[in-house]
Amino acid sequence: MATLDTRLKHFQTKLRKVKNGIRPKNLEGKFGNKWWSKKWLESLEFFVNDKRIVQGRFYAREGQIRSLIIDKGCIQAKVQGTKIKPYSVIIKLQVLTDEEWQNILEQMAKNAMLFSKLLIEKFPEDLEKIFSKFNYPLFPSNSNDLLTSCTCADWANPCKHTAAVFYILSDFIEYDPFKLLFIRGKSRIEIREILRQYQRIIAIQENKPKRKIKKIPRYNNQVEKRINLISFWKSNEKVKLTDIVKIAKLKRETSNFDDFTEPKLVELLNLSYKKASEIVNNKLTKLSYEND
Repeated sequence: MATLDTRLKHFQTKLRKVKNGIRPKNLEGKFGNKWWSKKWLESLEFFVNDKRIVQGRFYAREGQIRSLIIDKGCIQAKVQGTKIKPYSVIIKLQVLTDEEWQNILEQMAKNAMLFSKLLIEKFPEDLEKIFSKFNYPLFPSNSNDLLTSCTCADWANPCKHTAAVFYILSDFIEYDPFKLLFIRGKSRIEIREILRQYQRIIAIQENKPKRKIKKIPRYNNQVEKRINLISFWKSNEKVKLTDIVKIAKLKRETSNFDDFTEPKLVELLNLSYKKASEIVNNKLTKLSYEND
């Protein structure tokens, strides 16, 4: 009975080698060397196809992937197997909505350390915690988050061609983790620009002085009770100097306001000044006449 190793060697000898295929950047062909690329590969644990996963890893190491297109929510690849025509593989993942991204980016901007690391293109583990806080997927969290298809006749999911794409994707993500965020819906440029905008808003809010509410001056109750502003200047028989002083003070306190009540207070006060001047001039004239 043929062992697993024997079967692997058998299909490897029939494999059509690809010239200039996509190979892992790690010369030793190791995958999952960073925490984020390792987390990506853990999604393969949802599938119980050890043989095909091993074959897929071999495909990825040997450069059997002819082309790879990474887009928002979708990865497309051409994988060369034992047949002349390469197989087409499609992997789809959930793309976060604008509202979901807004929640994520606001939290990123509030975390100064995480924000600074992202600007120098580091990928801190705190990022995964933010996604988890809102129950949004950063890494594939279950098999329902992964929709895969391949044009090969294998019924298994993943087939070896799909597994090969998973491995080469982990290599791409390892050297450029922002591709993982791009798959979820936001590019590196979009994220950095939005984060800078949030930072400017936060800085303005923190440095903005608290606005003091100016108190509106009120009428002097005693003056208001003793003096009827509408009829005050119709007769000057009861005019006292202290009343004129209080009226002048009231005008000064309310000079910034156009309307208090009807009639307009400012008009009345201007009239008061004019009338007061007439009274003073009349008294001075009378006094001068008596002295003569």
